[in-house]
Amino acid sequence: MASRQPGKRSRAPADSVHDSVDCGPQTSGDRTSTDEAKTKRSREDSSTLHAQNQVLKWWLKLLPAVYELGVLKEDSKREEMKSEQTVTPFTAVVNGGLAGAIYGGIAGMIIPPLFRRLYRGLAPLSQAQYVRKFARECSALAAAGCGIESMMRGIRGKDDLTNHLVSGLGGGLAYSFVNRGLKLKPSHALFCAAGCAVLSGTEYKMNEIFSATDE
Repeated sequence: MASRQPGKRSRAPADSVHDSVDCGPQTSGDRTSTDEAKTKRSREDSSTLHAQNQVLKWWLKLLPAVYELGVLKEDSKREEMKSEQTVTPFTAVVNGGLAGAIYGGIAGMIIPPLFRRLYRGLAPLSQAQYVRKFARECSALAAAGCGIESMMRGIRGKDDLTNHLVSGLGGGLAYSFVNRGLKLKPSHALFCAAGCAVLSGTEYKMNEIFSATDE
C-alpha cells in the first residue's frame, strides 16, 4: 500500500506539466491574433491620416492662388483709380471738348435731315450750320461734365453717383448757356441740368450693374 501511493503522487506532477505544456501554444496564438488586429487598425488609421494630409496639402496649395487672385484684383482697382486721378481737370476738359465736338458734328449731319421730315418748325439752317451748332453745344456739355467729374474725383477721392450727378448738372447748365446764345434762361437751364443729371446718374448705375454681373 505504501509503495503504490508514491506512484500516484509521481503521476500528478507529470499531468500538471503536460497540461501546462498544452496551454502554452493557446496563449501565444491569442497574442498573435490581437497583434494582427492592432496592426490592421494602425494601417487603417494611417491610410485615413494619409488621405486627410493629401486633402490638406491640396488646400494649402490652392489658398495662395486664391489670395493672389484677390490681391491682383485689388491692385488692378487701385491702379485704375490712380490712373484716373492722374488725369488733371484741364486734360479732362480738353478731351471732353474734343470728343463732344466730334460726336456733335456727326449728330449734326444725321439728326436734322430726319427731324425736318417730322418737325417742320426746325430752324432753316444749312447742313454745315447744323454741324457747327451741334458740335459747339455738345463740346460745351462734354467739356463741362468731364472737367467737373475730374475735379470731384480729386476732391472727394472716389468715384460714385454724387460725382456723376454734379457733373451732369454742370454739363446741362453749360449746354443751356451755349444753346441760348450765351444767355442764361432759368427755366431752360433747370430743365437741361435736371435732364443731364438724370442721364449721367443712369449711365453710372448701368455701368455699375454690368460690371457687377461680369465679375
